[in-house]
Amino acid sequence: MVNLSNLSNIIINPNPTPNPNGNGSNGDSHLSLPPQLRASNGPFPRDFGIAGYEEYTTPQAEALNHVLSLMNRNYMFCLPTGVGKTLLSVSIGKALHQRYNLRTLILTCTNQLQEQLEKKHPDIPIVKGRSNYTCPTHGDCERGGRFGCSRRAAGCEADEARDTAAMAPVVSTNYVYWITVNRYLHNMHPIGKFACIIMDEVHLLPNTLTGNLTVTLNMTESVHPGIPADLESIVMANWPDLNHSPKPRQRIDQNAIDANVALLQAWAEGHRSTVNSKLQALTTTFERDRKTMSHNAADKLALQIKHTEEFAGDLYLLKTMKPGEWVVDNPNPEVLKPGVPPVVKAAPIRAFRYAHYVTPLDTGLRLMMSGTTNPIIARELGIGREDMLFLDWPQVFPAERNPIYCTDTLDIRYETENLPTTQAQIRAMFVEILGDIHRHHKCLVHTVSYTRMDQWVRLLQDTQLAKRIIAHKRDRYGRYESLPQVLDRYLKADYPAVLFSPVAHTGVDLVGNACRCIIVPKVPHQPSQELLTKVRRQVMPDLVDYDVLVNIIQSARRGSRGYNDWCITYIAAKDMYPFWKRTRINAPASFCPAFVHRIPREAPWKAYVDDSFRWPKPERSS
Repeated sequence: MVNLSNLSNIIINPNPTPNPNGNGSNGDSHLSLPPQLRASNGPFPRDFGIAGYEEYTTPQAEALNHVLSLMNRNYMFCLPTGVGKTLLSVSIGKALHQRYNLRTLILTCTNQLQEQLEKKHPDIPIVKGRSNYTCPTHGDCERGGRFGCSRRAAGCEADEARDTAAMAPVVSTNYVYWITVNRYLHNMHPIGKFACIIMDEVHLLPNTLTGNLTVTLNMTESVHPGIPADLESIVMANWPDLNHSPKPRQRIDQNAIDANVALLQAWAEGHRSTVNSKLQALTTTFERDRKTMSHNAADKLALQIKHTEEFAGDLYLLKTMKPGEWVVDNPNPEVLKPGVPPVVKAAPIRAFRYAHYVTPLDTGLRLMMSGTTNPIIARELGIGREDMLFLDWPQVFPAERNPIYCTDTLDIRYETENLPTTQAQIRAMFVEILGDIHRHHKCLVHTVSYTRMDQWVRLLQDTQLAKRIIAHKRDRYGRYESLPQVLDRYLKADYPAVLFSPVAHTGVDLVGNACRCIIVPKVPHQPSQELLTKVRRQVMPDLVDYDVLVNIIQSARRGSRGYNDWCITYIAAKDMYPFWKRTRINAPASFCPAFVHRIPREAPWKAYVDDSFRWPKPERSS
């Protein structure tokens, strides 16, 4: 087995220079690769024991060759839609094990992507959090864990999955589980250590990492009995100056932010011993009286222990905050509802200080992949541009089959979206595109938020479109239906359904007739009211804009998933073109050729679409 501590001795060229033409060849004709791994002669999936695939695409073969050369420790591949990132990830893992006896971990952002991998490659062990497994004794594995069940003796699905993964050369899990394991278990990995970590959909990783580290504190004593509700008096003083300036882009005083961080840090340190003592007492009581307690009493006590453990972990994280690296955010006192306690939220500004939670320091190879990735993401993970190989492949599907039409008709902002003129424009756009041009097609509308989803659905209730609309339902507690649930209804619909959703912009494959039209009525800017967004825009404006750009690109790619597939995207946001001019330098090479059709304001969409788009027969709009 290759010694990871000596992996640097294998690296020949630590400062590669990718081909400026972006064709993925990188000009590395000097690579000492065996003939069977060259793109001209292969490699082939069967070379690595992968069945069901005859050959690789050119980007797959080129990427695979680069990784197997071990000429770098960090790789970033921007792979266009349809290249096959899942097959590439599995191939890299199996090839590294076959050639160097190295273990590989494939990280995904959602359980949906894990399920896709499991379906296509059932031999790859999948590991998830305990809540995703059933327990033969307690029903739910997470609940069984709280009760300290014997697990292995009871045939625990979670432990069986971990045992299988610990012995496998290639394993897959999701970001949240892996980050949590590294945060709390440190070097005691239940699925072992890995020489190579592949990060799929890596553009989501910085926000996933900072989100996992965000601490939300409720200011009421009832949440954690015995803890004084004194947090409000500590942070209230600086709220108006920090968070609620009438100018959203006004520069934030970093000294004031650091002062709040120091106050919250002192508060956390002052209560840590109390919380730890409380946790120890609760645990002792539970272990002593568990067998004699009623089922409901034991369940409540176990849940209280879980919440206290989480609170203790939050206090420890707050203790480690450093000035200049964290933000203490809070709600606007002017909009707080009577009787509803405010909360304080502390979040890291940047992710790179905590990148070791994703790629431990002893990781030999780090591979970052996405259809929209950029060196900005590597920077946020602590990897410099000069320390990695970055390759950006052009579009592999015909751009003319996936056009994007853009006009600056709609000005959807908080101040304008409820005006009668804006409402009329939104309604007219939906009626023309959905009710005329694509009246026979299934369509997807990205609503940015659940609030706008509800507003736009109500706006169309008295039109012919109402019977075609599928949106997230709400339960009795006000919780919205999950994306897999609403997607299932949409895909099973035997009529030209229209899906309204704010969360269908990533991890969704709508192949063929499942989607022929995508509408993006608004540029999905991050909420400017949040202090964290303001500070990030001040510290790293390119990352904030990049996140928005990625959201738009991902939204536009949901409906065209094959070479012969086609889908038309409509963007009607007024600020789209100014935003595009500012950010296009960070757009992937596969996206730029598609962004070519600009329609004059107030012009009919149908005439421009019919004039420029070659409709596959017999699917012309008229």
